[in-house]
Amino acid sequence: MKTIFENESGRVIIDDDSKMVILELFKHHKPVDVFYYEHIKKLLLNYTETLKKYDIHKTLYDFRNLNMLVDEEFMQWVKEKISSQVVVAGLNKAAFVMPQDTMAKLDLKFIIHPKIEEVKGPERKLFESYEQALDWLKNDED
Repeated sequence: MKTIFENESGRVIIDDDSKMVILELFKHHKPVDVFYYEHIKKLLLNYTETLKKYDIHKTLYDFRNLNMLVDEEFMQWVKEKISSQVVVAGLNKAAFVMPQDTMAKLDLKFIIHPKIEEVKGPERKLFESYEQALDWLKNDED
């Protein structure tokens, strides 16, 4: 595995053996502000560029450490900018590892994931554990 990009919000990793990109979010320790979202946006833009550059079609979204709620304006940005880019990049399978934080887990399950599902794109599935998500992605024939 090699890290392609990292900032205070997370990192983009390529797992060459499994031919997938792992987007890992780090635990946030400061109050959420505009700068936090700018870091996340930069991380997500690097993620989409990595999908395109390396022609990778599977992603593991590692949100285990997510410990904050996502605001509506940011979700709209993700829907408009990132969701369309992963479709263009050819992503066809995406596994989301649920956060350990209860409020963040509920936010992902009932608010974020349904909004992402509104956009046509890859097969997506939520998982409680990293290992389950990894197994699901690895058991793909592409």
